[in-house]
Amino acid sequence: MESFKPILNIALRIGLAAAFTSFAYWKMGGAIPAVLSIPMWGILLAKPILEGVAGYYSWAKKQPYVPWQGRYYEFENIHIRVFEDDFGHLWFCDKDVLQVLGQTVSKTYQFAYGESDYRAIPGERLQGFSENAVILVVSRIRHPSAGKFKFWLEREVLAPHHKKREKAGLPSSARHQEKDPFRPISASKD
Repeated sequence: MESFKPILNIALRIGLAAAFTSFAYWKMGGAIPAVLSIPMWGILLAKPILEGVAGYYSWAKKQPYVPWQGRYYEFENIHIRVFEDDFGHLWFCDKDVLQVLGQTVSKTYQFAYGESDYRAIPGERLQGFSENAVILVVSRIRHPSAGKFKFWLEREVLAPHHKKREKAGLPSSARHQEKDPFRPISASKD
């Protein structure tokens, strides 16, 4: 009902102005009193028109940022795009993550992590790493920013996401424990 208030308000104002004009035309003697009712239209519609223009300006100003809303992070002046799929799992754009680490995208990531941890991001024309895979990638690559980036990921992106899901009563979005798929089974200390 709250979303219909502005529409109802405008409809009521138009109705009042139309009733006043109709009364002026039929009861007061023709077109001249009806024309003189035009200022009433201005008085009744000025506020909704001005509020509508201000609202449109605010909406138009925010539109360029809509594709990034809720998915934009920045680490050392590099944009990190983060997407949430339908199951609440986070996916990190591979180009952004690898740019931080001084690497470029290659097919080896697809073979190393498989479909479950490295795949096309739903609804986008991008490839991405899962939460677990991004931590593994950052841990494996030797780069001066790798440790700082991993700390930033865990603190600024993953922790708030998991906290938000906990508050909403949803299960953690991590699909499985952080286990290195390349660690030999015999070396495992589970």
